[in-house]
Amino acid sequence: MAIQNPNSSGQGFDPDHKDNPHYATLLKHGYVYSHSTPVRHQSGIVNHHTYKHPDLKDHVVGVYKPSKMNSHVWSTSKLGGSKYEGQGDAALDKHLKGHIARAKRKSIKENLSPVEELLRQKLSYALNEEKRRVAVRLFELIQPAATAPQTPGTTNTTTTGAPKNNQAAGADKKKAKMDQINSQRAKLQALQSKTSSAKDPNAMRAQIQAQQQKLTAMQQELTGIK
Repeated sequence: MAIQNPNSSGQGFDPDHKDNPHYATLLKHGYVYSHSTPVRHQSGIVNHHTYKHPDLKDHVVGVYKPSKMNSHVWSTSKLGGSKYEGQGDAALDKHLKGHIARAKRKSIKENLSPVEELLRQKLSYALNEEKRRVAVRLFELIQPAATAPQTPGTTNTTTTGAPKNNQAAGADKKKAKMDQINSQRAKLQALQSKTSSAKDPNAMRAQIQAQQQKLTAMQQELTGIK
């Protein structure tokens, strides 16, 4: 159908824009129809439909059908920047989902108050320091014990029986505690990876702090195992 009330560039409203196979997917991700533009192809004049997202001012999606024999083509572009083109509704759905998720993470980071940004930096520094301290402690634990200086006139003796069994039991306890620490560290890292996309950043930071305290307590318990 011809474009209605076109401007000087030929752009205007095309009622047939809803007939494209990606219309439902565009609505699903919050994109709304903006306008259509007539573009000359080898097959003739083809209307390119443009959709915009109310929260992504510089990002648009275009849909057109090159000819009656071809499938619809979609493209996404950033005003004054990059452009991505593809075919297939599943591919468009995946592309828009990833783009919107990245845009939300960027928005959350940019909208942090000075106090929140300072807390984020301090938390990052504290976590790095804790990792360094744990690495040093683990290095000390796995190093062979240095030979203690002997008192003149004495000789080294090998301890057998109960003391040896106690050493084995201590090693087992250390291993079990290290497994708990590794599991707790993985849980903490998983929470940290979700910080930027959290609906409630303050609640997420509180969870991270609680898990960090739990990890610190486990590490202190490890140092006390003989």
